[in-house]
Amino acid sequence: MTQNKDNTPLIGIPSGNTRVSAAHNKPATAVALDRPSTSKHVPNGTPQTKVVPATAPKSTNPVHIEDPLSQDVVPTSYIGRALRSIRHRMRWFRGIMFGDDEEGKTNAPPAPPSLNKDPKTDPNYRIWGMRFRPEWVIDPSSNAYYRWLAILSIAIVYNTVIVVPRAVFDELQEGDYVIAWFVLDYISDAMYVADMIIHVITGHLEQGLLVREPRKLIRSYFRSFTSKLDILSILPTDIAFIFTGIKSPYPIVRLNRLLRLPRLSEFVYRTETRTNFPNAFRIANLILTIIVIIHLNGCVYYAISKSIGLASDNWVYPGAAYWRIGPKEELHGHMNEEAHPHGDEFTTHSPAHFAYSNTTELALQTTSVRPHSNYDDPLIQKYVWSFYWSTLTLTTIGEVPGPVKEVEYIFVIMDFLVGVLIFATIVGNVGSMISNMNASRVEFQNRMDGVKQYMEFRKVGKELENRVIKWFDYLWSNKQSLDEESVLSTLPDKLKAEIAMHVHLDTLKRVSIFQDVEPGLLVELVLKLKLQVFSPGDYICRKGDIGKEMYIVKRGRLSVVADDGVTIFVTLSDGSVFGEISILNIVGNKTGNRRTANVRSIGYSDLFCLSKDDLWDALTEYPEAKKKLIERGRQILMKDGLLDEEAVREAEKRQQNVVDKIDRLETDVDNVQTRFARLLAEYSSSQQKLKQRITKLEDNLQRRRTRARITPLNNNDEKTAPNKKDSADDHTEQSGNESGGKVTQI
Repeated sequence: MTQNKDNTPLIGIPSGNTRVSAAHNKPATAVALDRPSTSKHVPNGTPQTKVVPATAPKSTNPVHIEDPLSQDVVPTSYIGRALRSIRHRMRWFRGIMFGDDEEGKTNAPPAPPSLNKDPKTDPNYRIWGMRFRPEWVIDPSSNAYYRWLAILSIAIVYNTVIVVPRAVFDELQEGDYVIAWFVLDYISDAMYVADMIIHVITGHLEQGLLVREPRKLIRSYFRSFTSKLDILSILPTDIAFIFTGIKSPYPIVRLNRLLRLPRLSEFVYRTETRTNFPNAFRIANLILTIIVIIHLNGCVYYAISKSIGLASDNWVYPGAAYWRIGPKEELHGHMNEEAHPHGDEFTTHSPAHFAYSNTTELALQTTSVRPHSNYDDPLIQKYVWSFYWSTLTLTTIGEVPGPVKEVEYIFVIMDFLVGVLIFATIVGNVGSMISNMNASRVEFQNRMDGVKQYMEFRKVGKELENRVIKWFDYLWSNKQSLDEESVLSTLPDKLKAEIAMHVHLDTLKRVSIFQDVEPGLLVELVLKLKLQVFSPGDYICRKGDIGKEMYIVKRGRLSVVADDGVTIFVTLSDGSVFGEISILNIVGNKTGNRRTANVRSIGYSDLFCLSKDDLWDALTEYPEAKKKLIERGRQILMKDGLLDEEAVREAEKRQQNVVDKIDRLETDVDNVQTRFARLLAEYSSSQQKLKQRITKLEDNLQRRRTRARITPLNNNDEKTAPNKKDSADDHTEQSGNESGGKVTQI
């Protein structure tokens, strides 16, 4: 290696003993810029680069160990290791908050989450050297997460309702209240911290899958706006009590706890989606929200009154004098007290005590009375008056004393604006809620009114009209006015089938012919069941009618009666089934798929109906189930003696003949298709050959035409050349004759 005069080696190829970093595959030689070079090989004035030898010289400094996971060196001293650990934690936190540089440079879509990750070996499931279990991730749609939100909402409501009054009313920061507030404060703060941890490990959906990797969850949380609010809401602002004390208005430093209100809104939303009475819950939520707003506004009103001076003018809190003698506007003069303390008494030079009289006006008395400060009024008295004033102002339904000072005017103006918004919110929300609550009733009433108008227009009898009205009343009283198809139409077919199976599957299994059939067929059938309601005395079917439906009794009682309508053979109740044989079209049925009895409803009856067309549409996809159903129907008919076996055998023969004919037709069709395919191939081949011949003929014809066009041109050229030569000779001879004539004449 080339060296300078001072035996300092120049930069060059590292030797074999040069130490190489395992993590980056780079020479572990320290490069330094030194003084200007004096070597002959390097121009003067150029900074020289030194290569530090691989083996470090012995020194008294602490030994440094290279970290294989970074370019830094790990110091052996305790302080150095602590600083390095802090630096690495800050790098990790910066990566979590703002993302890695490599991720910011790429615009590629995120890779789909892997489904076969092993939490024991995958580094994404390790955080701070500890293994993270995927089971710890909380599903936001689970009941446990909802219960935690309910518990957290108590702490949020506590801070929302209590913090402002504590900063306004001095009595709340005295005595036993202080200990209770401190206990509740730090319990709520602990819940806030626990909520941050729970919020971090709460999973979210990514490409339809719940994310369980801790690194992704932490990064997603700290990048969200919610994390900033959570951190601000948990800042230890209570430290200010050390310098300010705990008296009012210093508890206002805990106002940052109200930044957790979005979590309360999330709980309200999830409760609204879970409850079976959403409209009632919305009304209750609206009322409670308005009460809290009035409560906070009343506290602010008292705080402004206290800063201006209680009972100092007509607008502020009037104090105990109002409770004893009434409003100040009814007094003669303005109660502007100037107290001159004399020990425990004071003398007033303006009205200080008035008494009401039914016959005389208020009497002005100037006396020396026992002092009573407005600040000494009971807490309940102060709060009730402030809440009352806030209610009248925000709801704009009462008259309150007008403001006097600029601050009072500004506050009243803001209250009026908020009150207008609150009034509009109340009217709009309550109106929409009431209309939603009565929407089904209004729709049902419109349908009934339309039927009544039609019957009146068609002059329907009064008895039949009363039966129709009673039928409508029965539907509404039993909550059967809903149109199930329209209600479930927004759901996908899978969920619709599950709901139908949950509601109707047990009922359908009561039918003997449908027992032990394929589950897919049952799913198809439960979606086709229709609910029908029959009034007292209605005939469901009559003897001799062609059976097109089967019925399953859901609720009510039916009677099988004779033709006279008086004799009752049997009574059917809940779960009974009839008419199932007639919809199977069994060959050999002696009744010919006709009804064999009269079935009449005794009272109001709810029946599930399955039509023949719907059944056969479903059976087209299940041929094996179709055979089983027909076989079971035959067994039932044979047991009752209603099956003609001879007709069954003849039908089987005809069926066999039909099958044979179909087979022969299929064979013939296959032969015809084969021949047709052969003819089509031959036709295509001959057509191709014909096209080729026509192409050749067209080429020959084109060449002949070209030749014929060229030959006359050549002949014309040959004829034209002698004619030109003769004309030239004639011209010469003529010119010679003319010259001779001229000479002769001369």
